[in-house]
Amino acid sequence: MKVHPTVARLMAEILSADGSEMTPNFPLGPGSGIDPIDVAKLAIACEETFGFALFDEKVAQWRVLGDASRQIEELTEEGQGQATEKTEEERAAWFYE
Repeated sequence: MKVHPTVARLMAEILSADGSEMTPNFPLGPGSGIDPIDVAKLAIACEETFGFALFDEKVAQWRVLGDASRQIEELTEEGQGQATEKTEEERAAWFYE
């Protein structure tokens, strides 16, 4: 499953940037100029979108945006979460039931 388009969109939203810049080689690691808080926001957004728990140790190893996409693809293949993107309403639906 290809998750990179969704991960790229999430990162573009966080940075208020053009999505076309969010290639798999878009830098995230130390020295990239990207605020570590933005990487943390990306991890949280990915957890909410894909239904995975991402470990801080793994997120700290992300050097490029493709690293995030690959990790989520691996989790999808291992069946550790759901691979469908959910809307905010769908994520909050349990609260209103």
